[in-house]
Amino acid sequence: MEEQNILTGNIICLNQIRSDIKEHNIAKEKIEPIKVTVKDLEKHIESSEKAVKDEIESTLKTRREAVESGFNKEIEGDQDKLKKIQSDRDKAKSKGVKERISVETSSLREDNNGMKDEIKAAFKSNKIPAFCNTRLFLALFMTKGIKDMFICVLTFLISFLAVPSAIYYFVPNLPDWSLIVIYVVIVAIVFTAYKLISEKIKFPHLEVIQGLVKTKDRITENKRKIRKIVHAIKKDKNEEMYGLDRFDEKINIIISDIEKFEAKRSLALEDFNNLVKPNIIAEIEGKDRDRIIALKINLKKQQSFLSEMEDKVKDQRIFIASNYEAYLGNEFATPDKLEALAEIMNTGGAETIGKAIAVYNTKK
Repeated sequence: MEEQNILTGNIICLNQIRSDIKEHNIAKEKIEPIKVTVKDLEKHIESSEKAVKDEIESTLKTRREAVESGFNKEIEGDQDKLKKIQSDRDKAKSKGVKERISVETSSLREDNNGMKDEIKAAFKSNKIPAFCNTRLFLALFMTKGIKDMFICVLTFLISFLAVPSAIYYFVPNLPDWSLIVIYVVIVAIVFTAYKLISEKIKFPHLEVIQGLVKTKDRITENKRKIRKIVHAIKKDKNEEMYGLDRFDEKINIIISDIEKFEAKRSLALEDFNNLVKPNIIAEIEGKDRDRIIALKINLKKQQSFLSEMEDKVKDQRIFIASNYEAYLGNEFATPDKLEALAEIMNTGGAETIGKAIAVYNTKK
């Protein structure tokens, strides 16, 4: 049939065409269920293998944690003891440092206390007001150094700028010229107060106040020495004088115990990985091995059958397209149209397929 013009063919030729197309359609219909079966098998195999993998991971994790738990409890217990002893050691060192600081700075602190008592006695015997022993008084009336200059400038700004501005802005309904009055009054008050303090206190007791400044400089120098000693003591790495040996012995024993338990835990985990783990994997995989193998064998068969069916349908499609549709066209290469042509030929309406098509077209 491949070498003849099928339009000249008779009813036998038409029946052969009908049979080939029907067979092709049946083959196409068979492919879809096979595809579904293959997809289901693939999913089933994938889910089965994943279930095995998950069970292996879960079991290994549980068994490994069981191996570690006993060692971890001992290690955690020793770590708690270690923290407690280290805390006690730190407290003991802190106490020793404080005692050392107290001893090594005692002479300087006693010297400072003595100088403070001398200042109080001098102020009391000379009836000098206590405010003269303040940093503000000494900065304003016995100015010395950058810090005192800063205090003077700050006092000046507050007195002659901040205070007048505050009065002007916070007292309501003041005329603009009142700011000048406020400023003049404040200048008069400050100048008068400064002059009175200088005449009544500073100059009459100048020698005592100058001695106060010198004594305060010595106190400041002693404080600097104290800070230097404290800093040196805190930075000193030598801890022998604090009596910490008893703590260090306990700490070393506990650290040694922790290291031993960690070594035993590592050895136990190594044995688990080398001996127990393979057996667990083999046991879990063995439970479903035969079933999964059977599924894979079935999958391979179905895939092979699907491939054969697809090749068959492909060949049929090519044959139909080149031998039937080339003459009949897509319109008449269908079961319904071929059935209509067969009815025309069986009733004597036409002897050949080509004439049957012509008759069919005239009836449209």
